[in-house]
Amino acid sequence: MIFLQKITFFTEKKNNMDFKRIMIGLDFTTMDQSVLSYASYIANFLEVEKVYFIHITLNLALDKEFMKEYNLDNLSSDEKIIEKMKDVVKYNFSYSKATLDFSVHEGSITEEFLHWVDVKEIDLIIAGRKSTMGGSGLIPTRLARSSKASILFVPENSKESLNKIVVPIDYSEYSKNALQTAIKLNHKNNNEGTIICENVYYVPLGYYKTGKSYEEFAEIMKQNATKNFKQFSNVIEGTYEAHYSLDEDTNPADKIYEFAQSTNSNLIVMGGKGRTFASSIMIGSVAEKLISYDTNIPLLIVKNKNEKWGFWEAIKSM
Repeated sequence: MIFLQKITFFTEKKNNMDFKRIMIGLDFTTMDQSVLSYASYIANFLEVEKVYFIHITLNLALDKEFMKEYNLDNLSSDEKIIEKMKDVVKYNFSYSKATLDFSVHEGSITEEFLHWVDVKEIDLIIAGRKSTMGGSGLIPTRLARSSKASILFVPENSKESLNKIVVPIDYSEYSKNALQTAIKLNHKNNNEGTIICENVYYVPLGYYKTGKSYEEFAEIMKQNATKNFKQFSNVIEGTYEAHYSLDEDTNPADKIYEFAQSTNSNLIVMGGKGRTFASSIMIGSVAEKLISYDTNIPLLIVKNKNEKWGFWEAIKSM
């Protein structure tokens, strides 16, 4: 059951989700090419100022075959890797308006990556979407839960287009951040794309106690969702559509994914709750499942870097 509505509002509210500093992990697998190509494409719309390319290895001692293959015998281990990184970036990353930084680090791959995201005050992580990040050892859900930076997951062979963006919304401040980010991207794309806000609503378990049928209560919930959307969107400048779908099997991630697929969408932009324990719960229930899907649609999880992470929240999210 769906309902489509087009909304246009104009206010002075400004989007504060700027991505000026991005980090891209390289592991010398085939995923690097897809990630770098898409990152180069999206960096133009984000007006990125600095890009950090990072490679993390458990052991910097390289074997002789690696050194011989890339003619790097006269360099130290980390210099050899940086030379290879620069070579990969040269042929796959064409965005030229940002300062580029290359670094190599040794240690636990995921822990080191998250550490340098904090040290470099990264706004956005761009990573390949595979169960183990294309061999790098970075777990997508761990990144989504533990990093204060927003994260863009790029599947292999992603289509480089922003013609249609889907934004799942639950009328929260986090949904507003996601929608504002999508609007900003579309604005940089000369407003040539379409933004669709996807709200998945459901019928409460105790609906029958009201004396109404399931279908009658579903209609009430759809009307309520429509009302909430109007209230939600009256502080956001932009033109976008509202799409409502009834969740009949308590799996909103499936509805979001199916809608994005059916409309040939190019990007899903979803709000994340920053570094809080509630964030890990939200990520686990919806975004985590979207991350795990075998799809060719990139997924951008937008976070508010200014949110604080208390001691017990940090412990619980590990």
